Amino acid sequence: MKEMIVVIPAYNPPKRMVTYVEQLIKLGFLKIVIVNDGSDDCFRPIFEQVQKYKEVIILHNKKNKGKGYSLKKAFSFILKSYDCMGVITVDADGQHTVSDVKKLTRLFLKDPTECILGIRDFSEKQVPFIRKCSNRLTNFIFARFYHRQIHDTQSGFRIFPRSVLSDLCELEGDRYEYELMVLIDLVKKNCEIREYPIETVYHREKNASSFRPIHDSMMVYKMMWKGKS
Repeated sequence: MKEMIVVIPAYNPPKRMVTYVEQLIKLGFLKIVIVNDGSDDCFRPIFEQVQKYKEVIILHNKKNKGKGYSLKKAFSFILKSYDCMGVITVDADGQHTVSDVKKLTRLFLKDPTECILGIRDFSEKQVPFIRKCSNRLTNFIFARFYHRQIHDTQSGFRIFPRSVLSDLCELEGDRYEYELMVLIDLVKKNCEIREYPIETVYHREKNASSFRPIHDSMMVYKMMWKGKS
């Protein structure tokens, strides 16, 4: 795992992010880059707790810029600072289990030229209804527009080889629509994308996700249409 870097965009993260980061550290990654996306001051102790680890680097946005902006910031930093084989993106709320991170990273290292996408099971009862509908609609539209079936277009659990990071830094989108633009770019360039099932975990507390189902979904569809032209 020493050839890999984990990227965690974090906006008002839950306390369990500390435990999650500690568990990731035990897997032996080169670095864990956390982007504090303008979190409120009351969340500062959470970032201070993880910053004490030598494996952790925290980048800061002075105000909330969005998940896409934070991912691009992390990718750019990594390209300038570290020689790694690839990066793993996961969410700060612990939705992506450490066991799945370990499993999919090992699969990536067998062929570090491929991109990997963690696929959730949206038939699970715990998945919020509106998220389930949004994801299925996005998957359907994506397949119609780009002639490629992706089973979880909104998954934040992704693994990218270092070779694609420079292009990903140039893509449009600063919020959740950016993740869709990434898939569009990879498909247009005929990059190999492998999909693997991951455990479906949802936390229902208020700050578990900053995703706004209606607003962010509309931005996703707008960017999908723009990317088609």
